[in-house]
Amino acid sequence: RGCKKFLLFDVTCAPALYPYPVHHSLDRKARVDLEHPDLTGWPRAKALAGRGIEAVLEPGDVLFLPMSWFHHVHSVGEENVSLNFWFYDSGYLFEPKLVEW
Repeated sequence: RGCKKFLLFDVTCAPALYPYPVHHSLDRKARVDLEHPDLTGWPRAKALAGRGIEAVLEPGDVLFLPMSWFHHVHSVGEENVSLNFWFYDSGYLFEPKLVEW
């Protein structure tokens, strides 16, 4: 039910998102507030302009989010239900030559 709006950034955008340090309790999360970016405090965030990919998921849609990509999510509407599944890639997803098409 409902709808979700995603803003996705690939791993090359990480420096501009100012991720928390490794082993920090918020490790793998961005310090830049994408809704109200402070470009004075986080000047590299200017490089994010035009780099994000926006996706709107409606009932029945599926989104594959590659490992290490940053994502910002907004629920649209009053009611939302979603399901996610995390898994470790054994190398097939990132080695297309190994996949039997």
